[in-house]
Amino acid sequence: MHRQAFLQQLDKSGLLLLPALHERLRQADVRHLDGLELARVLVRERYLTPLQANYVLTGRGEQLRLGPYVLCARLGHGGMSRVYKAQHLATGMEVALKILDDRHAQNPVALARFRREIAALRQLEHPNIVRALDAAEHNGQLYLVLEYVEGIDLLRLVKKVGALPVHLAAYCIYQAALGLHHAHEHGIIHRDLKPSNILLEIVRREDTSAATQRLTYGRVKILDLGLARYDAMRHRESTQITRLHAIMGTPDYMSPEQARDSHNADARSDIYSLGATLYFCLAGHPPFPEGTPLEKLMRHQNEEPVSLSRLRPDLPAELVELVHRMLAKDPPQRPQSAREVARSLQRWHKPPRVSVVSQEPVRAQPSEIPEAVLLADVQAERPHTAERAPSQPVSERNQPARSSAAPPVAASEQASTQISLFFIPAGEGVALAEAAGIRRRDRFGGWSVWIWILVLLAALNLGLICLLVVRNLWRQ
Repeated sequence: MHRQAFLQQLDKSGLLLLPALHERLRQADVRHLDGLELARVLVRERYLTPLQANYVLTGRGEQLRLGPYVLCARLGHGGMSRVYKAQHLATGMEVALKILDDRHAQNPVALARFRREIAALRQLEHPNIVRALDAAEHNGQLYLVLEYVEGIDLLRLVKKVGALPVHLAAYCIYQAALGLHHAHEHGIIHRDLKPSNILLEIVRREDTSAATQRLTYGRVKILDLGLARYDAMRHRESTQITRLHAIMGTPDYMSPEQARDSHNADARSDIYSLGATLYFCLAGHPPFPEGTPLEKLMRHQNEEPVSLSRLRPDLPAELVELVHRMLAKDPPQRPQSAREVARSLQRWHKPPRVSVVSQEPVRAQPSEIPEAVLLADVQAERPHTAERAPSQPVSERNQPARSSAAPPVAASEQASTQISLFFIPAGEGVALAEAAGIRRRDRFGGWSVWIWILVLLAALNLGLICLLVVRNLWRQ
C-alpha cells in the first residue's frame, strides 16, 4: 500500500487524533516508508495494534471508528455480538465495546436481548459485576460500552492449569456469589452463569524468568447479562423472546427447571449454574462432560454427577456438601439465595496466594495482519509464555494463582517448557485503582513524604530556638 493511501485510512479511522501517533508520523526516520513498512514500525513500537494495522492496510480504516471510540483488539464474540477492546479518542480511556452483529441488527429478538442487557447493567453497580458506562448507536450499529477489565475467565484458566486449588476456586465463587446476590436483589436473573462469564481480574504481570510468571490479581467480575430477565418484567416481549429461544443458556451449566421453561427460572436456577461452575473449577470438567447438548440436559434432569470427593479426596467435606446442595434437582433443596452461598464460602473469603504449573505449549494464533512479513517482524520481538496444564488437580501452596492470555508467537514457534504461574492477590480495594493506572498508596500513602518534611522543619525550628537561647545566655 502506498504511504498516502495508508495515511488516508489512518485519518478515516480517527487514529490521527491521537497526539502520540500524529507526532511519530512527523519524525524524519519514517517519512520515507511506504504503507506496509510504516505499519510494521508502528505495530512494533505499539502506536498501532495488529487489528488496527490489518484494517488500515486492507482499506477498512473507517470501520475502526465507532462514535468517539476506536477499536484496538478483539476480545471475543458470541452468537449475536462481538466484543472489542477500544479507546476513547478524546480521553484515551480504555473500554470494552460490545457490538451487535450486522446480521442481527434487524432481528427483533436479538435487538430485544441486546437492549435487555443494556437495561440490566444500567441498574447494577457492584464491584463484582462488570459496569456499563454507556450505550449508543453509530451508523445503525448498536453498541454497549463496558468497563475494560484485563483478566482471564475461569474457563480459560482451568483449561490452562487444570482443576484449581481449593482456596482459589472457593474464593472466585465467593466473589461471584456476592455479585449475583446484588443482581438478584434488583430482580435480575442472569440465566447464563458459566465459567466463561466469570472473569478473574489481572492487575499486573511480571515475567521473573523464562519459566516463571508472577501475576497480581484483583476482583472477580460477572460478565454477559445478555440472557438476563427481570422478575418484575415478565411482559409479552420477554415471553416472546423465551418462546423463540426455547432453551436459553448453556447445557453444561443449566438447571433442570431452566431447561424445561427458561422463562420461569428464578434465582435458585442461577445458584445451580454457579454450583456447576464451582464443580468445573474443582474437577477440571463440567458435571456431565460427555454427550450431546440434549444428552447433557437430560443428565441434569435425571442423573447425579460423579461426587467431588471421589475426584478430589483433598477437598473439605463442607465444600463437597455445598456443591452437592447447589446442584440439587429440586430448587427448594438448594441454598435459597446467593448470599447463603457466600456465607457458606466465608471461610475462603480472603484472596489466596497460589502457585500452579501450566504445561500446554503456546499455540500459534492467526494474525490480524495479512502480510506474513509484517507478522513475523512484529512477533519476533515479543516474549511468549506457555499455556495450559495438567488435567489432574494442582497442589495448593502458599503462593498466588494464574493469569490471562499471552501474546501470540510466530506461526512456526511453540513453547515446550513448563511455566510456573504465581497468583498474588492485590491489596483490598487497590485492584481497580491499579488496573486503571492509578498509583497504589499504602496505609500512609503519599502522606509519608510530607510527614518527614514537617518533622525536618520542626527540628530546624527547634535547633534555631536553642541556638538563640544559648547566644542570649552567653551575652549575659
